Amino acid sequence: MGSCGSTANTRAARVPGAAPVDGEAPVVRSAGAPSVWAEKPVTYEELRARREEFWSTRVTNNEAMWNVMRLASEALLEGDSATATAIVEAAGLRSPNGSLSLAYDERGAEYRVPEYCYMKPKNMISSVGTHIPKKIPSNVPSKALTVRVRVVGHPKDYPLEVKDTDEILQVKEALSVLISENPHEASSVVELPAKRMRMIYSGKVLKNGTDLRGSGVKHNTVLQIFPLPEGSA
Repeated sequence: MGSCGSTANTRAARVPGAAPVDGEAPVVRSAGAPSVWAEKPVTYEELRARREEFWSTRVTNNEAMWNVMRLASEALLEGDSATATAIVEAAGLRSPNGSLSLAYDERGAEYRVPEYCYMKPKNMISSVGTHIPKKIPSNVPSKALTVRVRVVGHPKDYPLEVKDTDEILQVKEALSVLISENPHEASSVVELPAKRMRMIYSGKVLKNGTDLRGSGVKHNTVLQIFPLPEGSA
């Protein structure tokens, strides 16, 4: 089974289960190697809308597998091929050509993703204006939340008591302590530092600079953690 390169911005990510071609594993290029797939120059806003339209209209096969493909695609766009591979490996997806363009789940269902969802075009152009996300006023009282954190490779979830104003990095740090205090025999991970955690909620990667409230995290929901390889942080 192939693996991703350690330098995500210069090497490509291979989808597990791909068949070698001429003795070499097929690869899918990361965002560090843009492709000229667009018929004409596109703006970031146009590209984002096109991607969102694709993901929001996936109604066949397994919804969870589509979420996996989206997460892997977003990881590649960030140049993180190691995490992209970890995501598809954990889901048991296989590709005959080593690309996110075509993959099959364990039941043989087919999933096709267009290049524009996981690659950046060379002919992207700047657009006028910049979108500034709305900030929730700081005087809004915080709310207590109970969340469950599901870590890939661990047999059970971790419960956490948090506030909706807690930042993502704070939640990761609290989880890191909880993991070290409650090692699972079935897991090879005894310690997992916050810097090696990629946190996912509702199909989106949660950034360290944001808080739970701004990320839309609700009470009694599940956060997912994909551990990053050593040295990738």
